[in-house]
Amino acid sequence: MSLCVDCGSELDGGERYCQVCGSPIFIQPLTEKELRDLSTHDPDGSNPQQRTKIILLAVILIILLIFVYLVSMMVGRLGSMGGRFY
Repeated sequence: MSLCVDCGSELDGGERYCQVCGSPIFIQPLTEKELRDLSTHDPDGSNPQQRTKIILLAVILIILLIFVYLVSMMVGRLGSMGGRFY
């Protein structure tokens, strides 16, 4: 059994590129350390730190959109007062 060194997916054999990630395949036996590293690899490619960053950016974007909406509502109300801002 061969595994892709980049994504850890199983290779059928004879391919020049990984079917999953597209990395070029170099035929070489895996060391014990590489096998251990691949066995602890998350197969769906998720990274908890990356997920946290994405969630944080999404929350910040939502807050920013709410802020822009509220400001536009306030400006609209002030404009309907006849242009008097004092």
